[in-house]
Amino acid sequence: MVEIQNSKIVDSISEKVKESNLNLIPRQLANSVQAVIDVGRNIDQHFIESTKSTSSGSTTIVSTPTNKDFYLTSCSLGLIKDAASDNVAADLRATVNGTVEFLLQIVGITLTAQETHLTVSFPEPIKLDRGTAIKIQGTATAGNFHKTGTITGYTIDTLEK
Repeated sequence: MVEIQNSKIVDSISEKVKESNLNLIPRQLANSVQAVIDVGRNIDQHFIESTKSTSSGSTTIVSTPTNKDFYLTSCSLGLIKDAASDNVAADLRATVNGTVEFLLQIVGITLTAQETHLTVSFPEPIKLDRGTAIKIQGTATAGNFHKTGTITGYTIDTLEK
């Protein structure tokens, strides 16, 4: 049987399992219990980014880093328009495996006042392509409309082999 002697490892285990009583952390490792430490990646930074726009076209919320993996954990899209707006749609899009994907879309009701907000959380984060923009898009030729987009996610600094 192996015993954990390093207090930093015990502290790390305590923090990850949310246990403050260090006496409850097992220090002896038998054949059925093994400590696993992932040294291949490190969560580098958490992101919460948002943007808004009152014009047609696309607006970038944030661009993913070129040197780190970016994982999307949730996103939201909002559309507010007046009855004079002929807005046809608003969407939030990101690039996954080389393809621009629509993550959320709101279809506007022509000549009708509308306020719609959508939010989705991903139980398994979605890895987005490096160096690509996460955008909201909306189109209208008349009236007033506002589109908003928010994303949350994190980057992982992957150790090179």
